[in-house]
Amino acid sequence: MTEWIAMIVLGLLLILMGILNLRGDLSSIHWYNRRKVAAEHRSAYGRCMGAGSAAIGGGLLLTGLLQLARPMEAWYWIALLGVILGLGLMLYGQFRYNRGIF
Repeated sequence: MTEWIAMIVLGLLLILMGILNLRGDLSSIHWYNRRKVAAEHRSAYGRCMGAGSAAIGGGLLLTGLLQLARPMEAWYWIALLGVILGLGLMLYGQFRYNRGIF
């Protein structure tokens, strides 16, 4: 039960961080990963990274809540889907606006 509560808390933190990035606060993104982003692309980059963080957090939050309600191994597919979707959005933002992962 504690692992599900930890999953819920981590999901909420990632969603909060994603919302901050969506609003334009890029301070949670390491400077090295945002150093090549042009000034005119900062908001779009923040939206990509924020949506990715929120997708990962949403998958973890939903999985944790469903596990609390009715524990099943199948719920972990939701978390995996959120992680894949979130990482995909983040990689898209990195390649598109930062011209590469690093």
